[in-house]
Amino acid sequence: MENLDIIDFYKEILNTGTFLRIPTKGHSMKPLIKNGSNIIIKKANLTKITKGDIILFFDGQRLIAHRVIRKSKHDGNTKFIVKGDSTLHFDKPVYSKDILGKVVKIENGSKIINLDNTSGKTINIIFTNISLVITIIYFVIKFLKQKAYKIFRHC
Repeated sequence: MENLDIIDFYKEILNTGTFLRIPTKGHSMKPLIKNGSNIIIKKANLTKITKGDIILFFDGQRLIAHRVIRKSKHDGNTKFIVKGDSTLHFDKPVYSKDILGKVVKIENGSKIINLDNTSGKTINIIFTNISLVITIIYFVIKFLKQKAYKIFRHC
């Protein structure tokens, strides 16, 4: 199947109210989602997706599950700013039309993390804030290194 055929197939499954279980590849959501973990997706009411939620979206080439950092509306379109927990940069903005659903559970071997209850939502907020703090620290250090280089190269 072509990528778009798979995306349409997944959307059809989610539109029936059935949950979708897919394996992950990559390390951008470590430590919460590890390479090879399974994520459980449900179709999400886009108005209920909030900061901290992990969404599954199609970026035009592949499926990505990243965390919502910010949500805004512009000209009637809802735009989501997302990033991986262990990445330093934000992804390109994600629009409603590209979102397949929301990650509600993570299966790491025999360990299951439910993100759709109070403790799961707390975990999401904690990981969001940690990820943002690490990103800010990285860019502050990068800025200070550049300034220090400019100052000390004249010495």
